[in-house]
Amino acid sequence: MTKQRENDSAERAPEGPPPRAFAVGTGQVFILVGTIYFLGSCCFWSFSGSMIEWQVPRELRWSEYLERQYLPQTLPLLSLLATLLGGLGLLAAGVGLYGERPSAGPLALMVTPLLAVVFGGVAVAQVVTVGAWRGAILPGLFCVVTGLLCVPAVGAAAELRQFPPPPDQNAVRDKEG
Repeated sequence: MTKQRENDSAERAPEGPPPRAFAVGTGQVFILVGTIYFLGSCCFWSFSGSMIEWQVPRELRWSEYLERQYLPQTLPLLSLLATLLGGLGLLAAGVGLYGERPSAGPLALMVTPLLAVVFGGVAVAQVVTVGAWRGAILPGLFCVVTGLLCVPAVGAAAELRQFPPPPDQNAVRDKEG
């Protein structure tokens, strides 16, 4: 009788990894990086008053913040907002990928390049317009990290397209009996 049970369990054992394992692993990485970005922006936000000299003498129109004299304050703020919102976007894409949601693949493909471009733009603007090499290090690092996340995002989106999850995967079932 035990021989029959061993044969039955051997027949039911899957061969190889699950079909969407790469998407789940990519989701875990996105959750980790998104959490670091989000919590890091919250921590930096509280210290930004002592780290950045905010010298705005009067009420300004939004377009005046892009003038050369106010760029040293505007660029860190833009980077900080991108880190906060981008961290939330990476968290959302990561949770979706981890839960094997088909819509999470396109979300990851939108969030990662957009975030990399914003961080890259802030880093370049820090060097070119302000001349602050030190101020470009952190946005440049975030640009590289987020740019590297584009590669697994493409793979995870392709995997979710190739092996879509069953439609009732996350459905709640009634208890029988």
